[in-house]
Amino acid sequence: MSGHHVRASFASLTCLFEDMHAVAVEGQQSGLPIDLARALIGNVRERLLMVERVLASMEAGLL
Repeated sequence: MSGHHVRASFASLTCLFEDMHAVAVEGQQSGLPIDLARALIGNVRERLLMVERVLASMEAGLL
């Protein structure tokens, strides 16, 4: 795995974590409707799967 690929992968992870942070903050609002809460949960799950794919790709590139 090249240095560029490692940096790009960490940048991708940073973006995903920032997205999840924004979603988590949005989920803290008072009176959050159930439908919005479900959507936010799905959004976090989707991002976590993406994080796992990026990490797996990074690990595979280091072997």
